[in-house]
Amino acid sequence: MTLGDFLPEARTLAEGLPESRHVVHLAEERYRFLLGFCAAALRGQVALLPPSGAPGTVAEILQATPPAVPAGSSCRARCRAPPSPMAGRRSRTWRRPALAAIGYTSGSTGRPQAHAKTWAALAAGTAQNLAALRDLWGEAQPQVVATVPPQHMYGLEFSVLLPLLGGAAVHAGRPLLPADVARALEQADGARVLVTTPVHLHALLQSGVALPPLAGIVSATAPLSRELAAEAETRFGAEVREVFGSTETGVFACRRTARDALWMPLPGVRVTPQPDGTVVHAPHLPVPVVLADLVETEADGRFRLCGR
Repeated sequence: MTLGDFLPEARTLAEGLPESRHVVHLAEERYRFLLGFCAAALRGQVALLPPSGAPGTVAEILQATPPAVPAGSSCRARCRAPPSPMAGRRSRTWRRPALAAIGYTSGSTGRPQAHAKTWAALAAGTAQNLAALRDLWGEAQPQVVATVPPQHMYGLEFSVLLPLLGGAAVHAGRPLLPADVARALEQADGARVLVTTPVHLHALLQSGVALPPLAGIVSATAPLSRELAAEAETRFGAEVREVFGSTETGVFACRRTARDALWMPLPGVRVTPQPDGTVVHAPHLPVPVVLADLVETEADGRFRLCGR
């Protein structure tokens, strides 16, 4: 689908959204998420990105947030078959606020913690991600297939913002089983980039499924072993690039895990170890962020992750 086809659908959906400061995005199918995300942005509404669609988790977020409109299962019919583009009509003009979204930690160590993201920060982070990965696909248009949900900060960065702000294309679905991932990659006709996790990468290798030629594989959300990365590179004939980040910071470092033990900070990023964690300085962060991760830094800025 081209941008010219997509934008009228997003504008039509935006016209039908109720008045609200926030919109909770629950859609799991990538295209519906993109449609709802952009429609809410056109209305100047802030996206709430729950760590899961579990009713208890969503209710907890809503209790801590002003009234919001759920965008997902309740608007799927509208997202699937929106009215025809508004030919001959002038679209309403809405003011886009500086705040774009609120992401949440998983809640595995307590209540999900909210972290606000501005449009400026998301744009700067996308530019950094492009700088870190562009050599995987060169001058071609990257065509992303992602096995991670768009609500997760990693999924948002590489399957939502990379298409919206970085010129990539993205598969509409969220394939999980190895055969589904292979089928989605086959549907791409350009520089295929698989955005996935160590768990899904291990499942692909164990299944024996054949994948079409890839420009690269991106992995995050859990530590990736050197052995698994090397096996994936050999089997699928593409570099595996691991990215490091958090809900608080977004992605701020990467490495080719099959060869490198050290992490390379993205352009403009600096990490500073301290006794109880690490301070991350980055162009897309309004203030430095302290993480619980412990690191050792090298003179050239690269760092080794030593635990938490």
